[in-house]
Amino acid sequence: MGVRVRVRILIKDRSVEAHALANSGFETERPQLLVPYAFLVRNNINLEDLGRPDISEYDTAGGPIVIYIMVRAR
Repeated sequence: MGVRVRVRILIKDRSVEAHALANSGFETERPQLLVPYAFLVRNNINLEDLGRPDISEYDTAGGPIVIYIMVRAR
């Protein structure tokens, strides 16, 4: 069962608060925060502000999606 938690995302000199889904059943070697592109646009967050992402494309049941992976985020 997923659990929703409130998180604060620090980007350069500002922060954005949002709700996040934890315990979604997926596991990774390091913690990950996945956000929709619409979230970035709505909060005026520019991809250049986050650094240079690795870009991957994944096939899903709804069609292919592009994922921006910020490998140096902490």
